[in-house]
Amino acid sequence: MITFIYTKSEQDIEKEKVLTHIFKSVSKHIKLPDNIEVELKNLDMSVYGETMLDARFKNRVRLNANLSTKEVFKPFIHELVHISQTYSGKLGVYRNGTVMWEGKPYTTNKPLNEIPYKEHNKLPWEQEATYLQDKLLALILEHFDPK
Repeated sequence: MITFIYTKSEQDIEKEKVLTHIFKSVSKHIKLPDNIEVELKNLDMSVYGETMLDARFKNRVRLNANLSTKEVFKPFIHELVHISQTYSGKLGVYRNGTVMWEGKPYTTNKPLNEIPYKEHNKLPWEQEATYLQDKLLALILEHFDPK
């Protein structure tokens, strides 16, 4: 089940239906929690989505409210892969900022939120999410019917 959170935007029923369908479809292929939160918020134009790597919001995805229904597919699937990574214990971030990847501390030369985009895309959990997003998108589009 998805709980939708809106900040400074009106409810978008069409987007909710599509995101719910994507969640159900992706859940058939990767391990996800039964319940997640999707926050639709006006983000910087270069940010399509993000996963809340915070224990208080461990199952929350934030998507840019400015994206069209069609534009949310890839970022949402990408962020669902991150939810799966944290849910399965493959990826974790501790309160002190330590990142754990596949059971081992993963060190970076800067805090995660300060890593430039090009370096950020080279992080192993980002590479996995990018790879899986395309595979999952293809599987979903084969049988897509948001009704």
